[in-house]
Formats: sequence, structure tokens, C-alpha cells
Amino acid sequence: MLKALRRRAWIVVVCLVAGLAAGVAAAALLPRTYASTTQVYVSLAPTATAADVFGSSSFVEQRAQTYAELVQGESFERTVQTTTGAAEKPELTAQIKDDTVLLAVTAQADSPELAQAEANAAGQLIIQRAAALEGRTDATATLLLQVVEPANLPETAGFPTPPVLVVMGAVVGLAVGVAAAVLVARMNSTLRRPGDLLDLSSFEHTTWLQRHGKSQDDAHALVSMYRQLVSSTRADGQTLMVSACTPADADTATELASEMAGTLVEAGLTVAVVELSRLPESPRPGLSDLIDGAPVAVVAVPRRDTVRMLHAGTHPLRVSTATGAEIERSLAALLREVDAVIVLGPPVVAGRPFPAVAYARAADAVLLVGTQRRSTTREVEAAYASASGWQAREVEVVVAGPRLRARGTHATAQREAVTTAP
Repeated sequence: MLKALRRRAWIVVVCLVAGLAAGVAAAALLPRTYASTTQVYVSLAPTATAADVFGSSSFVEQRAQTYAELVQGESFERTVQTTTGAAEKPELTAQIKDDTVLLAVTAQADSPELAQAEANAAGQLIIQRAAALEGRTDATATLLLQVVEPANLPETAGFPTPPVLVVMGAVVGLAVGVAAAVLVARMNSTLRRPGDLLDLSSFEHTTWLQRHGKSQDDAHALVSMYRQLVSSTRADGQTLMVSACTPADADTATELASEMAGTLVEAGLTVAVVELSRLPESPRPGLSDLIDGAPVAVVAVPRRDTVRMLHAGTHPLRVSTATGAEIERSLAALLREVDAVIVLGPPVVAGRPFPAVAYARAADAVLLVGTQRRSTTREVEAAYASASGWQAREVEVVVAGPRLRARGTHATAQREAVTTAP
């Protein structure tokens, strides 16, 4: 997740700047709101009778709650508007403070003076309404309402203040940017350029191979990759297993293994390419015969002078049923005849990785091959996770770009690249 965000940091930055701009605009354009509060004390009047005093606590609380509801009536608001001369109806709220009989009346307005005037007017009006409603025929009253705290003149605007609006805009912009970056990473996971490797959690084990069609550059890259892989665990490593990440990458893996073998051959080495899953059109000696102890000279079919291609052989099932010791013995027999062995295995994410597992454990390293503009981050991650569980000595991923055709042949350049490669 962090790598995906780092690669698409520009999305986060753009959204953050947009959020800040929206917060600043809101702080500049939205009207300021000021709030002023007056407190009214509700109690029994001195002229209340004994019947009124009985249950006075609940009686007063009920009356106070009734007047709190009355404040928010439309007629009450219009009366306050007429009294203050405001252009719009006031925004009034009233509530009873917990465990008290104090009625707090709050007015909100665009200016502090108007908010104070509306709160004071509302406090006086509620006292007048109470006197009218609670009056008796004998001109006595049951309740007594009086202002105990006049409305204050607010010095600052209420929530949200301009700084809060700016911070809120930045937070919302940042959240939207992070969500957008993650969404883009999930929706567009195809590996198109080297920077896409940052979306992989196995990025440290992944290489981008851009084939330029220049034999010297390509040969140098291929041989460097081969030598780095086979020598990372053992000084005498010479066996490399190449497998496609998915069936869609099978052609790329085969092509890459062929190019690597051909490059090594141009340097004067002998190479045996072992294809585990490909069956010859007609049964002929191959890997299964080598596992059964047949001479290497019989099963190794020459191609390009010193490249030897080994198919499944006359007993294909034997390739899958061979034990680890038999596989190691057959590879050792090949290495007595050739300088390097490249095992071309089936695709990893294909549901049937066997017998690739056993051969991967016998090889010095496993190279998983993806394809530019075809493989996705999820496919490469799944292939790497599967191959990592094979107990192979070394597992690496290479994403190969399309091969650009070069004019002519450059065998001399290939030999020089192989000779100077680290």
C-alpha cells in the first residue's frame, strides 16, 4: 500500500492542494456565524398557593421544558424579528440545563450585535408569554421567570472557524487523494513501465528487462542476470530454472530462456535447455531416459552446434514421478557434459505446478518471467508467493519487455558482453 501511494504521490498532492483551496475558499466566502445566550430562571411565584407548591419540582421542570419548545415556534421567531428589526427570521434554540430549572436561550446571527439583541429579545419575550399563559383570574401568577444572565456580546465566530475550515479541507483532500491513489493502483495493475514495479511487495526481487534489440546490451543484461542468480547461493552454481508466471507468459519465458542460452553459446559455452512440459511430436530419447540412466550423448539432441534441447523423452510420466535424488543426479550428469543447464518449467499460476517444484529445489535459482503490458501486479505477486513456498534456493522475478529487432548479427558483441559481464 505504501509503495503504491509513493508511486502515485502526485494524486495525493493534487487532492491535498484542492482540499486546502476548498477550505480557504469556504473560510473566505461562507458567512460568519455568532452565537449569544441568555439564561432565564424558572421558579414558583411568591403568590403561588399551597396546591401549587405541592409537587413544585416536577411542575416547574415541566413548565420550563414547555417554554423551551415554545421558543422555537414560528410566531415566536417572527415576534423577535419584528422587535430587533432583523432582515431575516432569527435562529433560536432553547434547552434546559441538566438538573436545573435554568432555561438557556441561544440566538445565532451574522453579526455579534444582532445575535446579542435577538437573544435578549427572546429572553424578554418568553417572560411575557409565560406571564400571559400562567396568569389567573385574580391577576396572580403561578410561575415567575426572570433573566439571571443577560445575553453576551460574542467576540469570535462560532464553529466552524476559518482555521478549522482550512484544516478540514486539507484532511478531506488527503483522504480523497489516498483513496484515489489506491483505487487507481487496484484498477490499473498492468505492468507497463519500470515504475509499476513499485506496486509489488516483492519489488526487491523483481527486475525490469527492457530489450532494446542491441545485441551487446541485451546479451550483457541476460548474462549478468544468469550469473547473479546461479552464483547467489553457491559458488559453482550453473543450473537455472525459468518458468512463466501465468500461461499467458509462456511464450515470453520460452523466448527469454532461448535468448539466454544462445547468448551463453555465443560466448563459447555449452548449454542444455531442459523443457519439462513440452512433448516431441514423435517419441525420442530425452529427460525421462536420462533419469533412467541413459547416456547423455544419446538423449542430448544438438541444436545450434552446442545448445542441447531435452524434451520429456520416451517416458513422459517418468519426468513427474522422479525423486529429488534422481533429478539432482540427472542434472549433475548433464553438467558433466555442458557448462550450464536451463530448465524451462510450466507456468507457475496454472494449478498444476508439479513437477516444477521438485526441479526448482534441485536448481540453483528460479527465474519467474512476466510480460510487459500483459502481466498484472496480482499475477506476479501470486506467482512469487507460490514459488517462494517451493523451498528453492533463490527466487527472482523478471518482467520482460517486447524484443526490438536489430539489424544483422553481432556474435562478436555478444561474446564481448559475456566476457565482461560481472
